[in-house]
Amino acid sequence: MRNRAVLCFCYRMIESRPRFSAFALSLLISFGCQPSFSVAQTVSEDTTATDSATQPDKPAAKKPEPAETANKIKMKPLQDSWVPCDFGGDGEVVLKGNSVTLASGDPLTGIRWEGPVLRENYEISLEARRTDGYDFFCALTFPVGKSPISLVLGGWGGGVIGLSSVDGYDASENSTTRFRSFDNEKWYRVRVRVTDAAIQCWLDDKKVIEQVREGHEFDIRSEMFLCVPMGIAAYECASEIRNIRIGKLPVTKPGDKTVPDAGAKESDAKKSDVKKDVTAE
Repeated sequence: MRNRAVLCFCYRMIESRPRFSAFALSLLISFGCQPSFSVAQTVSEDTTATDSATQPDKPAAKKPEPAETANKIKMKPLQDSWVPCDFGGDGEVVLKGNSVTLASGDPLTGIRWEGPVLRENYEISLEARRTDGYDFFCALTFPVGKSPISLVLGGWGGGVIGLSSVDGYDASENSTTRFRSFDNEKWYRVRVRVTDAAIQCWLDDKKVIEQVREGHEFDIRSEMFLCVPMGIAAYECASEIRNIRIGKLPVTKPGDKTVPDAGAKESDAKKSDVKKDVTAE
């Protein structure tokens, strides 16, 4: 009877006062009683119920804003100062506002910007498509400080993305090299951002390149010199470019995250680096 009374007392204490459960459990053990349930489970359930009742509801997470809106970049059309490059063997060039049609050349057709140029902390965007042929339909040359560099889309037979050149290596053989296929007659959204820290490139709103600037040298292939300081070229294919725009990045203070990803970790540009297939992402 005495054991039964102790047992009842302990069970009631555990149910009514979870904070004394350790004491009640020690009594059960000292009298050789084995509880038929988990004291830890009881305490956990009671604590969870108390916490959920006392904690205020958390606000729903906000959806991330598009990069242009979040950074308040004022983009403006790049128009009225484009001229044909005259590589020699060029196809027909038809300019209309901030859009251009490039007929297939032998081998290159392109345009060059002769207006004011931003060299630091800016973003350029456009849409491009290949209408005929198989090689690069958009090689966008742009300044990175005092040095030019080209973003190549669909080079080396149609499947290479990359920056030419990084530390003397072409887009097909440095750490920015990516592989993917491009469909003719399909528009692709392209965006390039140059900050003090890095060169960043997006394709259809997906970042495909992050190249740190510090410790690296940038240049272009010799055949692209007629696109300096800023230009667009196509190689042995016909292409169309539209909605070419540019914007100055907002001034940021130390620790300000207005411009994201500007200080990403470096991936050194070496020939031995593993190349990435962006079609699998």
